[in-house]
Amino acid sequence: MHSLGRLLKDSDPHAARAWVEQGAAAGDRNCMFLLGELLEDADRQAARRWYERAAAAGERLSMYSLGRLLEDSDPQAAREWYERAAAAGEPYAMFLLGELLKDTDRQAAREWYERAAAAGDTDAMNYLGDRLASSDPQAAREWYERAAAAGNPSAPFRLAQPLEDSDPQPDRERYQQAAAREPNAMFKLGLLLADDDPQAAREWYERAAAAGHSGAMNRLGLLLEDSDPQAARKWYEQAAAAGDTDAMNYLGVLLRDSDPEAARAWHEQAAAAGNSDAMLNLGLMLQATDVQTAREWYERAAAAGNTISMRCLGDSDPQAKREWYEQATAAGDTGAMHSLGMLLEDSEPQAAREWYEQAAAAGNNDAMVSLGVMLHATDAQAGREWFERAAAAGQTLAMHRIGLLLEGSDPQAARDW
Repeated sequence: MHSLGRLLKDSDPHAARAWVEQGAAAGDRNCMFLLGELLEDADRQAARRWYERAAAAGERLSMYSLGRLLEDSDPQAAREWYERAAAAGEPYAMFLLGELLKDTDRQAAREWYERAAAAGDTDAMNYLGDRLASSDPQAAREWYERAAAAGNPSAPFRLAQPLEDSDPQPDRERYQQAAAREPNAMFKLGLLLADDDPQAAREWYERAAAAGHSGAMNRLGLLLEDSDPQAARKWYEQAAAAGDTDAMNYLGVLLRDSDPEAARAWHEQAAAAGNSDAMLNLGLMLQATDVQTAREWYERAAAAGNTISMRCLGDSDPQAKREWYEQATAAGDTGAMHSLGMLLEDSEPQAAREWYEQAAAAGNNDAMVSLGVMLHATDAQAGREWFERAAAAGQTLAMHRIGLLLEGSDPQAARDW
């Protein structure tokens, strides 16, 4: 009767219930458990009674199910049922005990995860790997490998993560292994291949997007913006429909010239959901027509940590300029470091130089040019070296400066620059 009920559970729930009711009436604990499962959505109280009868007869999955059923309404009772199921050898109950305790008793939670992992629960193996990834990457990798070997679909994706910066080929192989079932692995494969094989990257983004990954939809939109804006718009709209605020912001940018009202609506929707880039873009849209509202959006974005908004506030407020730039530099914004250098160049040249050097060391090309200009009068060689570093990074003003430096001594080289 239990086997027939299990067989018919999805295709014919009414017939399944009839069979398991017969078995439950005859004292079959497996039928009692299955009857609880069948009733859980429609009648939680009846489901609980059947789970309790099955648990009293020693059916351990019923103990776990009672814990799950009571977790929100009676956490203490839920914990007791999980403990009974765990004592009866149910690995997933051990895992759920870890979940229940992880915020209040991390040591006890870890012990339950370890017991669950030792009993074969692959979610627990993954969780232990996640916990150890920063402090003990080798131990984390061992847990992920155990989970992957036991067939956990997300473990190969996790296994690739700690190696991502150091060993791209194993990453690619692991992501490919995970990608058969894991949309995020498809997306990661796309990112991994973007520079070396853009076509393959696009194909992985498309597969991830087809599986519902909004980040992949955004990547496809960004790839297509210049060549096929209409296709880009469709990808952004799909991601936005899934609640992705970056996609809403991208839609605003895409439509800014062709449909300003729609662009503003998308930015506002993203900003209302907390997207600071959308707040910034609303400020930029309104700067020319409504300075006060633009400033309010910049301030909201700055309060959310958006450093470009801090710079915009500094640019528009001479009294608070330095304060805003310093706030942005504290958050690591190299453009603000360069702006501070420019602000201080006349009054505090040493401080200005230090800001330029800090920004240049972090790769800011404009700061390299400003350093070159500042140093050229006193140390022509050092100035030229900064121009050359900026030019090597593609800064066209630096190329022009080098050309000017070479005009008298090497006209051909000057022309080449």
